[in-house]
Amino acid sequence: MAAEYAYKYDYGSPAVRRPAQPLPQQEKRPELKKYNSPMAKRLAEEKAATAKVTKIAAFLGALFVMYSIAVNSFFVRDDAKRQLDNANAVYTLCQSENKELNAKLAALASAEKVEKYAVEKLGLVKITSDKEVYLEAETDNRTIFYQGSETKE
Repeated sequence: MAAEYAYKYDYGSPAVRRPAQPLPQQEKRPELKKYNSPMAKRLAEEKAATAKVTKIAAFLGALFVMYSIAVNSFFVRDDAKRQLDNANAVYTLCQSENKELNAKLAALASAEKVEKYAVEKLGLVKITSDKEVYLEAETDNRTIFYQGSETKE
């Protein structure tokens, strides 16, 4: 019920207000002196030195990895250049061989060479006009008879 009538009270009035009481003074404690152990100081220095050495080792490790990657990329590049030079040399050799083979083919592909090869190697005989006999068939095909063999045109 006190909450229902709380609006009727003037909390700022001197009758309701409590007199200001001084805050209790905190007792001043005597300052304690910190005892610095030489062993703790040495351990802290060793810990700091270890952290410094670890940072330096990590930096040098990262530097070594980057150097290794750079050297490897140079090695791969040089190897690729070497392979390209070899491939270009083989390509040039193949081009010269191709020219030689085309020249030989052109020399072999002449009409006299073909006739000579047909007569000498294959045993073919050249047909002359006096040995040809033409026969007319109903299908308008001409048949040439030559020494007992038949060929169709």
